[in-house]
Amino acid sequence: MALPITLQADEKLVAVKKRHPIYVILKGIADVVIAGLLIWGISWVSNNIASASGIWPWLYVVVILAAAGYLGVILYSYFNDLWIVTNQRLVDSLRKTPFNHALSSTDLINVQDINVHKRGIMPTLFNFGDVVCQTASTNGTFSFSGVGQPAQLMEMLDRLRDEARRQSQKELRQAMSAASSQTAAPSS
Repeated sequence: MALPITLQADEKLVAVKKRHPIYVILKGIADVVIAGLLIWGISWVSNNIASASGIWPWLYVVVILAAAGYLGVILYSYFNDLWIVTNQRLVDSLRKTPFNHALSSTDLINVQDINVHKRGIMPTLFNFGDVVCQTASTNGTFSFSGVGQPAQLMEMLDRLRDEARRQSQKELRQAMSAASSQTAAPSS
């Protein structure tokens, strides 16, 4: 799979996450159920109202096309919504359409809090939910929505964040040590 980003010098890919397939299937089922209810409602109204009989077949076509279009958007989003986890940052790549690509990134050291949200029977049964990372940026949050095994993802992100912070502190101490040794050296 080609990544929508180029990894930086010392950066290593840790994981690429997508929405859980059940999350997508449930959205598809909801789409079909709503379309079925609309068709049933149109059928009931067309049988009880005799006027404007030529419009009813067109309404069926509109509902079916809208449901198929929305189902296509759901599937396109599933295949083109990626969360990339590296040893240095989190990247959210969302391509809603072939002509609309949103890409955002945050450094792991900027992640302050990590929360998991599982709401409902299906997310609990199939172990998917949302992982929300509170960041120090102006946007404030970085979310993985409908991702599988959210608790394990939270633990991995927490571990990677701690490692990134330790590495950053180590590099800072080395830089400060090098700077202080240069200023302490006698000039000839």
